[in-house]
Amino acid sequence: MVKERLIFSVFLFLIISSMVFSAFGFNHIAAFMPLVVGIPVLILSFIDVVKEVKRANLESKQNKESETSGSLKDWFKLNNNEFRIWLWFTSFILGIILTGILFAGALFMFFFITFEAKQKWWVSLLITVSLVMAVYLFFDTALGLTFYRGIFF
Repeated sequence: MVKERLIFSVFLFLIISSMVFSAFGFNHIAAFMPLVVGIPVLILSFIDVVKEVKRANLESKQNKESETSGSLKDWFKLNNNEFRIWLWFTSFILGIILTGILFAGALFMFFFITFEAKQKWWVSLLITVSLVMAVYLFFDTALGLTFYRGIFF
């Protein structure tokens, strides 16, 4: 599993770096937004590659020291984080489809901060309200863009 994650991280880093380097050839006005978004993502992607290399080295040392039993329970224990991430992701996408991006984003952010980051509910609510208001004011009011409203709203 670690090799696949490392391969994915390197592949993602290569895609992002090619996009950032191609943005340098754009007109300076057209290159502004891809570079503002792309350079921090490129840095984070590089950090992810370094982290995955360290994880691969650590796991290869642990595999040499101990041999796993290969049971289904051990497999679920090793892949618990990936299942939780997929559950959060699918619930967020389903929430966007049903209720719209702003409402689903607010719910997702509140529940994720409360349950995954293990913050108190009032801290989660304060962060959620402040970020949703900032996003709404910037995109809807300042830029005049409308959000996807969803099936039910």
